[in-house]
Amino acid sequence: MTSPWQRPDPDQSPPPRDLPHPGDRPPARAIEPEPVARHRSIWAWVVPLALVSALILVGAIVLRARSQASAPQPTPVVRNDTKEAAAVAFLTAVSEGRASDALAMSATEQNGPFLTDEALRASLDQAPISDIGVEGVDGDVVRLKHRVGEEETVTSLAMEPKGEQWQVERAAAEVLVAPRPEMVPVMVDGVKAEAPGYEYRVLLFPGQHQMSTGSQWLEFPNGTFTVTDLSEPEPVDATVAVADETEAGVRRVVEERLRSCAQRNELAPEGCPWNYTAPDDQPIDPESVQTSLVGDPVQDFEGPTLNEHDALATGRVSFTLQITATITVEGNPQPFDQQMEVESGYTTDLLTEAPDFTWSE
Repeated sequence: MTSPWQRPDPDQSPPPRDLPHPGDRPPARAIEPEPVARHRSIWAWVVPLALVSALILVGAIVLRARSQASAPQPTPVVRNDTKEAAAVAFLTAVSEGRASDALAMSATEQNGPFLTDEALRASLDQAPISDIGVEGVDGDVVRLKHRVGEEETVTSLAMEPKGEQWQVERAAAEVLVAPRPEMVPVMVDGVKAEAPGYEYRVLLFPGQHQMSTGSQWLEFPNGTFTVTDLSEPEPVDATVAVADETEAGVRRVVEERLRSCAQRNELAPEGCPWNYTAPDDQPIDPESVQTSLVGDPVQDFEGPTLNEHDALATGRVSFTLQITATITVEGNPQPFDQQMEVESGYTTDLLTEAPDFTWSE
C-alpha cells in the first residue's frame, strides 16, 4: 500500500485516457421549441394597447364633433342684391324677433324702447308674422304679402340701393298715439311710452301691436292695431274707456268702506260719508251710539264716469243708516232711534290697484 505522503514513481506513467477519435463529432443538439407561454405574454400586451389606441382615437373624434356642434355657427350670408330679396330678408328678421338684424338692414338710423327683442317678441307672441312673399314692385317700393296672426295683409317697403346691395329706407314707422283723456299712461307691447305734452310718437316695426294703460280698470277699446305702412302710418285711436269689470270693482270697494264705517259706531266717523250732530239741548252719550246699515248699502249705486283730463272717475251712492243711542232730554236719559237717508259722491283713481277712492259731495 502506498502512503498518501509517498511521491509517485516517475517511471510509472498515468493510466491512458480515452481520447476522441479525430473523425468523431459531438452529437447534434436538438433545438427545442420556445414555450407557448412566451407567445401568450406578447399578445397580452399587444391587444390591450391596440384597444386603448382605438378608444383614444374614437374619443378624439367625438370631442371634435361636440366642439364643432357647440361652437357658434356663422350667420348665413343673406344676398340682398335685389330689392325683393332685401325686403324679404328684412321682414323675415322681424318675424323671427331679430330686432338688431332688422335695424341693420335700414338706411335710416332708428332706435327706441319699442325696437328691442323683448318688445318685438311681445308683438309676435300676440300675432306671429308668417307666409312672407313678394306681391309686386312699384319703382323702389316692394309690396310683401304675409300673414299677421290669422289675417292676410300687405306691407309696403321703400327700398334704397347700397353699393351692389339693397336695404329698406326705414325699419320702423313713427306712429302717433294721442290718448283721451290725455293724462292716461300709454303702454305699447308692454313698454311704457314717454313723451312731453301727452302726445306720443312711437317707433314700431311692421306687425300687430297692443296698447294698454297698465291698469285693469281702464282700457283702449281700439288697443290692437297693425302697422303696414312705414312711410305714412295712420294715427292710432287711443280713446280710453272704463273696463267692463270696473263698476263691479268700485262697487265692491265702496260697500266695504261703508260697512267698515258703520262698525265704528260713531255719529261722525272720520273719512265716512255721514256726520250726525245732536241738538245742543239733547246731548247723546257717545258710548251708547250704535250704527248699522239698513238693507243693501249699494242698492242705489251709480258707477264711475271717467274724467275728461285724467284717470279719476266720479259716481254716487245712496243708502240708509240706522242710529241708536241714549239721549238726554231735560236732564232725563231717553232711548234714541233714528234712520238717516245718506247720499254721497265718490271719486276713485282708476290707476290704483283697489281702486282707491275718496268721498265727495
